[in-house]
Amino acid sequence: MPSWLRVTKTFGTGATLPYLLGAMRVESGTEEQAFDESTSRGELEALLVSMRDDLPPTDCVCIQHCGFVDGYVAAWHAAPPSGRARIQSPYHADRGLYHCGKIYGERITDFDSLLDVLWRRHEEFILQRRFSREWVTSLNGEERDWLRFDQCETDKCDEIRKALAAANIP
Repeated sequence: MPSWLRVTKTFGTGATLPYLLGAMRVESGTEEQAFDESTSRGELEALLVSMRDDLPPTDCVCIQHCGFVDGYVAAWHAAPPSGRARIQSPYHADRGLYHCGKIYGERITDFDSLLDVLWRRHEEFILQRRFSREWVTSLNGEERDWLRFDQCETDKCDEIRKALAAANIP
């Protein structure tokens, strides 16, 4: 089981893609290291490819809206979700990555359009290593914002490490 999937499953509604990238950096010990745009976009692309190609049938991931984080998450499903569009794996006829058709108001037509909209929407936060979407108090009241893991609850990285360690258990 890919380690990102273990983290995704710890959240009932799924995990944001920046959160999963941050968790993967925690696993590799690079969560505080700054990466350039090309490297970071490559990480996002590799994550989406893994979501599309690396799960056993009938497990799948759907990129879908989550009201709790007011954004899109990667949610694990035990079977293909009905009413969702599918991006077919080019390597496995029985695998694919699902989505809700439009993400952040943009129509998704293929893998590249999915990657493009997710990168454009999350680029700033990923490059700044702000991986966690949390409630904050601002001049406008309570709202969601992207924060670094060390600005969140103090044991956030420990929770990630525990979920990743559990992924190595058969």
